[in-house]
Amino acid sequence: MQVPHAPLRVFVMGKRAVERDPATPKDIAEMARLACEAVEAGALGFSTSRTINHKANDGTLTPSYSAASDELTGIARELGQAGIGVLQFISDFDDVESEFEIVERMVAESGRPLSLSLLQSSRHPEGWRDVLARLEQARAKGAPIRAQIAGRPVGLIVGLEFSRHPFQACPSYQDVAHLDIGERREALRDLARKARVLAEQVGLTDEYSVMLSNRFGGMYEMTDDPDYEPSKEDSIAARAEREGRSAVELAYDVLVDGSGVIYAPAANYLDNSLVPIRTMMAHEATTFGLGDGGAHCSFICDASLPTYYLRRWVAPYGVTNDPEERMPLETVIRKLTTDTADLVGLGDRGQIRVGLRGDLNVIDLDNVMLMKPESIGDLPNGAKRLHQRARGYDATVVAGEVTYRNGEPTGALPGRLVRGARPRVAA
Repeated sequence: MQVPHAPLRVFVMGKRAVERDPATPKDIAEMARLACEAVEAGALGFSTSRTINHKANDGTLTPSYSAASDELTGIARELGQAGIGVLQFISDFDDVESEFEIVERMVAESGRPLSLSLLQSSRHPEGWRDVLARLEQARAKGAPIRAQIAGRPVGLIVGLEFSRHPFQACPSYQDVAHLDIGERREALRDLARKARVLAEQVGLTDEYSVMLSNRFGGMYEMTDDPDYEPSKEDSIAARAEREGRSAVELAYDVLVDGSGVIYAPAANYLDNSLVPIRTMMAHEATTFGLGDGGAHCSFICDASLPTYYLRRWVAPYGVTNDPEERMPLETVIRKLTTDTADLVGLGDRGQIRVGLRGDLNVIDLDNVMLMKPESIGDLPNGAKRLHQRARGYDATVVAGEVTYRNGEPTGALPGRLVRGARPRVAA
């Protein structure tokens, strides 16, 4: 839906982009021209990434990681001259001031609205507060900048059917990895194979195996009606210690004979607390976003975030009993609909009003609940993705047609490709 900076940079600069060489004025002019052409053809805007989390399998950082201010501003300025498109900025904000100077310059020289991603990270546990403070300063000067936030921890979904789990690189696991999940689990129940896999796992050196092996203290078994704010006492490591065995063995048993799904929060959950999330959610300059449903679709399943907002945060239906944590239903609905539509310039939806699209959900709030993520193979060539079912939706209406009834598809497919921003329809 947006023009991504990294492939645009590679298209124009080739190998120089991958090596993160500075863009020349000619490079910048061509990237700006192509970005504007893409937005005129239907993209909603331009997005750039400056986070170490976005890298290739070999560890190479995204080509846009260290792009200079002149490059980013040059692209933004072209969109501004055309009067179209929104901007999105993803950064680790290691240096809040220098990054915000780029953000403010992009907005000032383009006049286009910009959103930035905001999370609580382990690298800078309180950094999100600094970003919000700087955001407030910019908005006070009239800059149209908002922060996109996620209303629950962002983490990996780990399982034998998914693309990530602690045993995937073990030779004795790979011997049976080709089997369907039922046969694979049966093979993994063999005690001799289990012993070999556990012994092999200790010696793994690849990035993902090492990363997962070091995180058992922050990994949790996930069941239906999943708990996205588990206590430390429920971690794989804590449970294993109580049971007098290794965390890696318990993880093996959970994946083979337990629920089959392990949740590993990676951001927004330091100290097992949602207080920072609640603070971000209530801020006037934040919009609900960051719900990876298509990106990372084999190990992140955040397309269920809208349902989670209703299940966890809405009074009086949410699971919280603390009135200070609850949010009014109308606030959550507005942030999920009107605010997100406005953020990307889709003025023809996001409200129930004559003249706007008839996109509606009929929700039984007393019975809203999520199931645990599962794997389905409906991508091209049978590739798998994570899918998470929900209860409590009596009907889903798209453009006036009922597409789901009680959680089951009706066969109606009225949705169409969205090309470009839509003006706000007058009341």
